[in-house]
Amino acid sequence: MRSFDDLFAISAERKGGTDALEAQLAKPKSAAELARIPEDRWLAQFTKGVFQAGFNWQVIENKWDGFEAAFHGFDVDRCAFMHDEDMDRLMSNTDIVRNGPKIRTVLENAHFIQSLREDGGAGKVLGGWASTD
Repeated sequence: MRSFDDLFAISAERKGGTDALEAQLAKPKSAAELARIPEDRWLAQFTKGVFQAGFNWQVIENKWDGFEAAFHGFDVDRCAFMHDEDMDRLMSNTDIVRNGPKIRTVLENAHFIQSLREDGGAGKVLGGWASTD
């Protein structure tokens, strides 16, 4: 497997040099910026990452409005209390990708985000995570 440095060098060459490549890369948010991100956006981003894994990313992007509607804007408390009837409704919703195990992760991740409230919330905990860990 190629090292990161090798891949970076190849990418820089293709993009017109190191500076040109760096200009195209997203800049990480500060811990303070991450702490201000609301819980629903954390759950939405977790969900997008789960659904993009193993799928064509463009399919998820094209259906994203359907995901937002189906999961009620990713309201953490509402998603944390999904029950079997909700799962049945979601499994028949053609506005989203109907993958049962991936849908269930929304419930599980909502519980995870709720558990982070004790420590200041998802933004504070994840934003304060050591970059070396």
